Amino acid sequence: MQTFYCLQHDRWRVLMRPFISFLLICSLLFSSLLFAVEPANRPLTLNRAIKQAFENNPSLKVFSFRERRAVALAQGERQTPPLALSLDLENFSGTGDFESFNRAELSLALSSVLELGGKRQARVALSNARLNKLASERALKALDLSGEVTRAYIEVLVAQAALDLANDSLQLAGEVLASVSVRVRAGASPNVEQLRAEAAQGQAHLARMQQKDRLQRARMGLSLIWGDPQPQFSRVEGSLFKLAQAGSFDNLYARAVLNPSIQFLLSEGRLRKAETRLAQTAARADISWSIGVRSYGESDDRALLASLSVPLAVSRQNRFKRQAAQAAVDEVGIQHKLAELTLHARLYEAFHQRKTAIEAVSLLQATVIPKLEKAQREMRSAYERGRYSYLEWVAAQQDLLVARHALIRTAAAAHIYQSEIEQLTAEPLFDRAVARVRRNKS
Repeated sequence: MQTFYCLQHDRWRVLMRPFISFLLICSLLFSSLLFAVEPANRPLTLNRAIKQAFENNPSLKVFSFRERRAVALAQGERQTPPLALSLDLENFSGTGDFESFNRAELSLALSSVLELGGKRQARVALSNARLNKLASERALKALDLSGEVTRAYIEVLVAQAALDLANDSLQLAGEVLASVSVRVRAGASPNVEQLRAEAAQGQAHLARMQQKDRLQRARMGLSLIWGDPQPQFSRVEGSLFKLAQAGSFDNLYARAVLNPSIQFLLSEGRLRKAETRLAQTAARADISWSIGVRSYGESDDRALLASLSVPLAVSRQNRFKRQAAQAAVDEVGIQHKLAELTLHARLYEAFHQRKTAIEAVSLLQATVIPKLEKAQREMRSAYERGRYSYLEWVAAQQDLLVARHALIRTAAAAHIYQSEIEQLTAEPLFDRAVARVRRNKS
């Protein structure tokens, strides 16, 4: 009996093996589909978008190669002048007494240059200034790229809000058509009102199609920044209508003077000053030296050789180089002052425009739109009772839709000005607001 049970058990296991394998394959496929779909459905955050742009945008990758080149050049500038070995052979293969090598003279010498005036230190300082300028340029490019990502991200947020409004408008058009149809069937309203309501519903359908296309193009524009022609996200995270307070202009400007664009000009100024110091060290001549031994073929004697060489009128020749380098330093100084004035003007404009937009958003959300929504509801109820006409009800709806479109545009403008302020100050406003709220709660 036990043997029969074992045979039956083995036979059952053999029969079930294909079915179990099929279940395993299905589970693996299902899990792979889940993992493949989940990232696309997960909302994209701004930090993740900026990270992907930093990792994949070619404009930042070139700096690694430029940095390697600058480091290699800097290591070369730190080297002292090389030694040179020279071999001279004279008075051979001539005529008469010099027909053979009997009277030939062979000289073997070692030579180099003694750099004076701190030339090597000036070259090292110039190399370091170039590296610092490259770092500032990279930070400036990263800031520009983050600003580009932020603006594209805001465009997706705006497209999402516009699509939501288009969906609400389509739903509202359906509700209007249903109410009008009831009155038309009851003979309380003319048939022309139903035709106009049906046309309005068709226009709402068209508007939603256009907003869907706008959202798709906005998503594509954002993902192309990091080189992905197929967006791997359906929505971006964030609320278009949540805005941080304006804050203080003086605090923003105090941070703005540390902007990478200003630091880039400062590094440019340090580079020009290093070039000036290098030009000044060239005013002092270097000494070329040589020491060796000479062998005389006729007497088989040997003697030491030594020589020093100093160029003349070096200071006068390098005077014009020093003047050109100083002119470059003065030019960068003027550019720095002009950049600070331009920065102040741009920040002042963006700060006050954002402040005005925030106040407009608050007014629309707290007063205008709630009153228009209430008026629209009362107009609908009054229309269904026959107190107002179809045109009056539609006019109330249009006022509400216009106000909601204005809210989207105004909030988008506030975010655009916010992104410009963040780019000028190189610090996100939203993160500071969140940190301030957390400190207050603690």
